[in-house]
Amino acid sequence: MNLSDHTADLSLISETIKSGDESKNNAERSSGNMVMKNTIRHILK
Repeated sequence: MNLSDHTADLSLISETIKSGDESKNNAERSSGNMVMKNTIRHILK
């Protein structure tokens, strides 16, 4: 096992963590949008 193998693993892990954070942010954003839409609908009724 040489060092370049470790480096590839670490970059893969960090990419995975980043994409996990992004999907979590997208989920929070879309649920926030749903709350806004429902609130606006409620006001307009």
